[in-house]
Amino acid sequence: MYKILKLSKYFNSLIINKLPNQRFKKTTNVDGTLFNFLSCQVNKSQESIIADMNHLNNNLLKNKIHFTRQYIVNRNNQLSLDYFKNIYDDISSYIDKNFYKNNNEYSVFVVDGTNCNLRSKLNENQYKLNKNDNSITALNIGIYNVTKNSLVILELVKHKNERKAFIDFINNTENYTNNIFLFDRGFYSEDLIYWV
Repeated sequence: MYKILKLSKYFNSLIINKLPNQRFKKTTNVDGTLFNFLSCQVNKSQESIIADMNHLNNNLLKNKIHFTRQYIVNRNNQLSLDYFKNIYDDISSYIDKNFYKNNNEYSVFVVDGTNCNLRSKLNENQYKLNKNDNSITALNIGIYNVTKNSLVILELVKHKNERKAFIDFINNTENYTNNIFLFDRGFYSEDLIYWV
């Protein structure tokens, strides 16, 4: 429990002190970030999240700012994927240093890919059109850390080769030596064995 409290304090200092807090009308990056995180709750509407944020602001923090859904959604839409990736990287690094101190420990990862049909407009980004010219079929590669109960990556790639997507990920990221990866039989190949 002590480690969870430390993580909570670290997260608070990360959001409040480290991230740029530019004001956008009545809202800030912190407001947009909080809205984004609260939106992950099951059975929570945007209206109920805004009500919670207003309650926190007015009753607990004694701020006179009243959020509207439009302001918060606009602020959230201004935040880039890199903004959230930086938050994720900082928190992951903190967890690795403070929760998993033993370098001999290993993590178990599961890896899988799935195809999805998307709009033909992605053809402009070098995705190959299907025969009907109305859609593209793209591969999503997902890697999940079972040990730490966290998503590592969910990436849309421009080819349909699961093995290549995994090998590209491993070759372009941090060291995953001495960890266990679980695959389904579709991943088996000489290339994958060579990588190991």
